[in-house]
Formats: sequence, structure tokens, C-alpha cells
Amino acid sequence: MTENLLLNIYSSLDPHKKGYLTFTDWEIAFSNFNFWEFSKGIFLGSYNWNKQLLVELQNGIYTNFSSIESAFDFFVKKSPEYFGDESPKEISLNAFKECLESLLPRRFSDFEMNFLWEKITYKNSKMSKSEFAGFLNANKFTKEDLKTL
Repeated sequence: MTENLLLNIYSSLDPHKKGYLTFTDWEIAFSNFNFWEFSKGIFLGSYNWNKQLLVELQNGIYTNFSSIESAFDFFVKKSPEYFGDESPKEISLNAFKECLESLLPRRFSDFEMNFLWEKITYKNSKMSKSEFAGFLNANKFTKEDLKTL
């Protein structure tokens, strides 16, 4: 970072040109964000972190798979109940976590993965294909994918 860039950042954070920063300066500067420290339960602003987690997961799936079917199959095959094509087509929580770690290594904490699971499945013990597709909103995949649901 150049000295000029640091001065510009500092002047943005110190709108009254006091020469020092107060807690209020920080609150005003970052009031558009909602930082929530999950592990400590501390509210730090107004950025919607929960929505950000969901969007990051959607984007991770969108970029790694060409269809809802291929993404869903990837998650199903990680389930301990999967024993081939005759197995139930559902995703378990453990498979979900394993797949998240595989797709986005070290991105989500265990707490965040549980939050995502509960948000998508409404606290069910398994995730169905319709829940999976509903979460993705099918906005990247083709209309052909929607016909198979």
C-alpha cells in the first residue's frame, strides 16, 4: 500500500478531519455492513452475513457444475447411505459438510455449515432434490433441468 492510498483511506474514515479516529467514525464508515461474529454472537454492523453465506454457496455450486442434476448427484454420492443407483436420492448433513469442504476448502466454519443446512432444509435430517433445487433457484441452469424435478 502506498502512503497516498493510506492517507486517502484515513481521510475517508475521519470525515471531520480531527486527526484521530473514534468508535463513531468506524460505525459511520461501516454502517452499510452487518458483521456478525458467529462464534461470539457479537453484532458489528449491518451487512447481511447470512445472505452472503447462501450466495457464496450458490456461486460455488454454479461454478463447479453444469446442471442441478450433476450438482445434486455429487452431494448424494457423498452420503453414507449411498450404495449405487438404487440408493435413496437424499443428501445427509455429513455429506453436505464434506461436499462444502471439497468445493470451498476451509471457507465455512462448522457453525456456518450447520446454519446453511438449516436454512436450506428447514431443520430436516435429509435434503431432497426439490429442496436443493429450490435453494439454487435454478437461475443458472437450463429449463431442461427444471423438467426433471
